[in-house]
Amino acid sequence: MQSTISEFMGRSGIMSTYEEFMIILTACSLLIAILNYTHRK
Repeated sequence: MQSTISEFMGRSGIMSTYEEFMIILTACSLLIAILNYTHRK
């Protein structure tokens, strides 16, 4: 399974960049949500 993912990433560089962007975006939104939750208390 892992080799299939790496092959897919290697074939389309745009998709891997998009995936990285989505992961960063998700992490940032999660961090903001946690900060807002802790700040509200």
